[in-house]
Amino acid sequence: MTISFFYKKAFFHRDDTHLMRGSSLIRGEQIADFLGAKKNPADGFGSDVCIFVKPHVNNYKDLPQNSYVDLIDTKYFVDKLSQRPDLKIIVTSLPALSSIKMVLPQHKIYLIPQHHCNFERVRRTRKELTTIGFIGSPRNFQLDSEDFSKRCSGLGLKFMYKIDYKNRGHVCNFLQQIDVQLDWRPKSEANNPLKIINAASFGVPTIAFPKDGYQEIDGYYFKAENSDEIFEIISNLKRNGDEYTRHTQVGMIMAEEYHIQKIAKFYLALN
Repeated sequence: MTISFFYKKAFFHRDDTHLMRGSSLIRGEQIADFLGAKKNPADGFGSDVCIFVKPHVNNYKDLPQNSYVDLIDTKYFVDKLSQRPDLKIIVTSLPALSSIKMVLPQHKIYLIPQHHCNFERVRRTRKELTTIGFIGSPRNFQLDSEDFSKRCSGLGLKFMYKIDYKNRGHVCNFLQQIDVQLDWRPKSEANNPLKIINAASFGVPTIAFPKDGYQEIDGYYFKAENSDEIFEIISNLKRNGDEYTRHTQVGMIMAEEYHIQKIAKFYLALN
């Protein structure tokens, strides 16, 4: 079986500080490289398993029959897909699977979680809780960063804020420098737990605003609904080293299920 992936290239925001279409790197380039699949072939894919990652095309009538469309966690393409019941759909989370089934009941829908960034299975070696970190798009940090940094300082903690990452290596290097990750974005549509799983793979726990898309990893992150709850959790982790250690250990076990070696098997089962 030969697989062809089709995706738009990732690019950098006009201010050149943060990555756009990271899904193209993860669900297109990275998994294609791991599988030895074709990447954006111009021809010769007629008999391949074709996977289109968030395809931004005006009309889906030109997509090859029986292709797969990887929606990841968006509903933007539902109207176009309703005209092509032969197209198969891939989603990344259980809530997305449920919601897409309701609006496109005639389609075959497949759940393929996203793989985490830690291909090498590197583990956190830091001995103390000293650094809180955020990595991602600035629109997904929905707290006052200056105020948050000051409150961290009041607890003797450093706050690292990174939006200028450009590749998987940058993400991996950042996660090895922090002790707790913050993923608090109540207003964002993003609804899959990849950030939490990325950090967990290194042995770094995450404090996050609870979202529907996180149900598959319920119990593997700390839930906070406001900044006071965030700092209450941080203070408790600083006082309770055993709780911190327990959480990092169970998180690494959970994250192993999202290693690229295991996620690749879902793609090989497509036909």
